[in-house]
Amino acid sequence: MKKTALYFGIFLAIIMLSVSCVQQSADVSKDIEKANKAFIEAFNQSNPDAVTACYTSNAKIFPANSKIIEGHEAINKYWSVGMTMGIKKVILETLSAIGYGNIAIEEGLYKLYADNDQLIDEGKYIVTWRKESAKWKIERDIWNTNSPSVATKYKTCENNFIAQLAASINFAKSKKVNPVEYGKYIGSLHANGWQPKDKDHLKYFMDGYKWNMNLFKNFRMETLEQSDSMVKAKTKADWTHLSAGEKFYGVDSVEMNEWLKAAWTVIADHLNLDYKQEQDGNWIVFTVSKK
Repeated sequence: MKKTALYFGIFLAIIMLSVSCVQQSADVSKDIEKANKAFIEAFNQSNPDAVTACYTSNAKIFPANSKIIEGHEAINKYWSVGMTMGIKKVILETLSAIGYGNIAIEEGLYKLYADNDQLIDEGKYIVTWRKESAKWKIERDIWNTNSPSVATKYKTCENNFIAQLAASINFAKSKKVNPVEYGKYIGSLHANGWQPKDKDHLKYFMDGYKWNMNLFKNFRMETLEQSDSMVKAKTKADWTHLSAGEKFYGVDSVEMNEWLKAAWTVIADHLNLDYKQEQDGNWIVFTVSKK
């Protein structure tokens, strides 16, 4: 009898301990909306550092048509590119946010705009938040677009970065600005973030070039010549396959190539490098060399 009572007491204690360890769920929508407000303000002010500060140090983001991007440095680069490629405003709408202790799961909707409030993308997202030092920060971030029609119509251009590039060029046209000049302007803004820690600016440029261009779907690069002072290579991505006269969001491949050429020329010059680019069929052939 005593053994039975002892076993029952142990069993009851285990049950009570298990129940006490279960985190009770709670609606934390207001807190998450406040955290999202900080993200939105940072993004709309084109401040990638402040955007990155909204993520935990071990955060991961899962963009469509892209590899997993992990850590502050990579996330900072990702959003920096998005800002310089024409995304000027983001709107986030929290549908629900349920907290479990220091963890919260949010479901929501997003909209991305270019200048003059031109909508370039909208979709849905799920974010896992973690509370650190009494502040909610993003730990996992995944989203996808609601616009499959773009991928259907342009089967060789299933990439939102191409849409953003086209939106940037269209914005320049709407303001009666030469897209090439606008590409130089964007390049100058982007160049400020290129701060090599070592003296090999050529390698730094090539690493950055591959990282940025790899954001475009089916990016390929082949090195043609290489030395300590120069690299000649050819690249292509989905938009380079557009046939003559075919346009993506009203922009053809020639305009996209000229825009990118202008931007890369400015970035290379910032690193004391020369950048030359020409078209060879579906390939972009470029040479970057030390001055």
